Parts: sequence; structure tokens; C-alpha cells
Amino acid sequence: MSQAYADEPIPGRSGSLVELRVPAQAEQLFIVRSVASAMATHNDFDLDTIADLRLAVDEAATRLIRAAAPEASLSCRYHVRGRRIEFSGSVRIGPDDAVGVSEHGFGWHVLRTLTDEVAAHRTPDPDSDTHSILSIEFTLKSGGSEG
Repeated sequence: MSQAYADEPIPGRSGSLVELRVPAQAEQLFIVRSVASAMATHNDFDLDTIADLRLAVDEAATRLIRAAAPEASLSCRYHVRGRRIEFSGSVRIGPDDAVGVSEHGFGWHVLRTLTDEVAAHRTPDPDSDTHSILSIEFTLKSGGSEG
């Protein structure tokens, strides 16, 4: 089951915000990519930026799904602020996952190339003494990456 949430504008905060939660399964990637594309298209991002965004979201979500604990959900947050879009994805990972997401290798290079900023974080799960939350966040500006 998928859940989506669109935030109403809040004074002092600009842009569109959508939150999506889907089972952490590869079959759900099309939904995660489609929401990113729809938000970028709706906000008049250029075609190259939309393509880069789809690839970056796909890579980040795939990495998170591979690391996810069984029965975990993938939570995604998309926030358009002016000419940039911020993506954050997170999953619950098991106690035996000592590594999480490697910031090395081809996939991470793809994320760094396609985005302006990218980071991975591992934090304790507030609902579990044994699990952690793994997150990947990135920012992509319209017009392409500067780095």
C-alpha cells in the first residue's frame, strides 16, 4: 500500500512539498520516480533537469531499498523551493547492517554527478532499540549540477 501527503502552503515556507511512503520494494520505484517527475514538470523544470532528477531519485531509492529491513517502508520527501528540488528518502535497516550505504562506487558517483549536494545519514530508530534509520538526501538545481 502506498501513501502520499501533499502539504498546504505554510506562512514562511515556500514551495511545494510532497511526502510519500511505499513498501521498500523494487516494484515501487516507478511511483517514487513518477512523483519526482510530476513535481519537476509541474514547476516548469527543464527536460534535462527532470531526467537528472529521475535518475538520482532512482539511484537513491534503489540503494535504500537494498539496505532496508524486511517489511520496511521507504519514506520519500520532495520539496520544490524556487528553482531547486530537495529529495530525502529513508528506510529502517536491521541491527546487522553495520555499513548502510557506501559513499563509494559507481552508484554514489552517479548521485554526486547528477546532484548539487548529496549526503547519507544513519540515525538510531526512535521506535526500536535494535534498528536504525538510513537516509539519503540531495538537492538538485534547475539547469544541472555545478560540480
